[in-house]
Amino acid sequence: MKRMGMLLGAVLFTAACGGGVAEEESALTEWEQRLAAPVSFFLQTSSNDWWLEARITASPAPARVEVSVNGGSWTALSQAAWDANVWTGSQSFRGTQVRLRAVNAGGSATSCSALFQPGATLSLCASDGVYGTTPSPDAGNDAGTDAGTDAGTDAGSDAGTDAGTDAGTDAGTDAGTPPPGAAGYLHTEGAKILSSTGQVVRLTSVNWFGFEGPSRVPYGLDRRAMDSLLDQVKSLGYNSLRLPYSNTMLRDGVSPDPLSMNNALNPELAGLTSLQVMDRIIAAAGARGLRVVLDRHRPDANSQSELWYRSNRATEEQAWIDDWKMLAQRYKGNPTVVGVDLHNEPHGRATWGDGNLDTDWRLAAERAGNAILGVNPDLLIIVEGIEIYQNNWYWWGGNLRGARDYPVRLNVPGRVVYSAHDYPESVYGQPWFQNKGSTGYPANLPGVWDATWGFLVKENRAPVWLGEFGTKLLIDSDKQWIQTLTGYLANNGMSFAFWSLNPNSDDTGGLLQDDWTTVQQAKQTYIAPALAPLIP
Repeated sequence: MKRMGMLLGAVLFTAACGGGVAEEESALTEWEQRLAAPVSFFLQTSSNDWWLEARITASPAPARVEVSVNGGSWTALSQAAWDANVWTGSQSFRGTQVRLRAVNAGGSATSCSALFQPGATLSLCASDGVYGTTPSPDAGNDAGTDAGTDAGTDAGSDAGTDAGTDAGTDAGTDAGTPPPGAAGYLHTEGAKILSSTGQVVRLTSVNWFGFEGPSRVPYGLDRRAMDSLLDQVKSLGYNSLRLPYSNTMLRDGVSPDPLSMNNALNPELAGLTSLQVMDRIIAAAGARGLRVVLDRHRPDANSQSELWYRSNRATEEQAWIDDWKMLAQRYKGNPTVVGVDLHNEPHGRATWGDGNLDTDWRLAAERAGNAILGVNPDLLIIVEGIEIYQNNWYWWGGNLRGARDYPVRLNVPGRVVYSAHDYPESVYGQPWFQNKGSTGYPANLPGVWDATWGFLVKENRAPVWLGEFGTKLLIDSDKQWIQTLTGYLANNGMSFAFWSLNPNSDDTGGLLQDDWTTVQQAKQTYIAPALAPLIP
């Protein structure tokens, strides 16, 4: 498997090393000389201004690895799920002096520092400190004291103090099992989504859109009561909602379009801002046992954007991240909100894995995901695909081929869920809908899905949540497509969100008819066998 993070693609990390060892080797005790072991630090080429990815070679393997930027306090790095020798962290590293420190289970430490320069070839940092397995009491005290003198922190004390924390935090990674998180929240393991008690679950959702558009509130509230709509969602067997929104509706004082809200039917929503209406919908969904995924659908109400920003990445990206952090804090401790869909349908100029900070969606997702997890570490971080990867074209937001080579890396393991979007021939005549006689359509479709996003599940890499799919069922090709797709999702244990509850979707129509009450039974018949129970 080709991927960043392999030793072949690494560069040596450091030029200046020092871990508390005396200048003369003879100053080491006999016990220390026996336990001294080479330690090397490599800065992977996948590191960038906001991401540090270091390969630590040490015997024994370190219990923890920490980073200090410009002489500041030590911050713990996370052990990568894909390689036990790789440790990662996310913060601003550009132009800084970085010191890495590896601490073993016995409390002995060694450290290495250099100017942060991804791609530079630097000299080797080897056996620069006492780094052993289980030292005698005296040796352990000496090593801890020496390391503490060098780093300004007593590594021996830190190891003792933090051992329980590190063991709890890293045990999931070390053993291949991520930390479950707080009660009621979800986490991932391989291609599965699990409850906090370890039960395998699936998010089988329906999209209810409107917050992202000029109504600034989900459509239908001018026709029906919120409670009645949510009762119907539950009665039809869906266990969750995907709620699209725009960043504009999050602003103070932004309220629903009066024509999109019937206050007589929804008196509890009268006079509320759009964000307060979102609060009420989430609370009402939670009261019914439904879960919610928030979807940043577009920056403003005007149109979708191909990237996570429109023109000024530095300014707009920070606003995007700040809004996500605000929402993470607002709903922290409320497991009704189980996940965040970072940005809807990256396409056009969006890239994956090329390191271009202005277009690499994978890096942007890591920056936003880690910032969100810094506020609420229990949320699922849902990352959509792009449109084009290595000259392979797909639906907007649906192409996840790049995740094979360049998986999304987060500081909290067990939180990444990938998301694709898929649509039928009536929306656009993609190549796989052509020449049906020679391709065996629809039997060719699972192969298309396997190559583009399904491999993540079939190879047990990560869960996939098909965040959008829908159709008006006006042509036979569409009927064959949805029957094949829902069977594929169910047979492979995948999660999904049908587009949409709303009948006012131009391309697909909705689950409800234009009266906002009557169910489009033909659609429900296709979807129902793939639905999963409420999530405990």
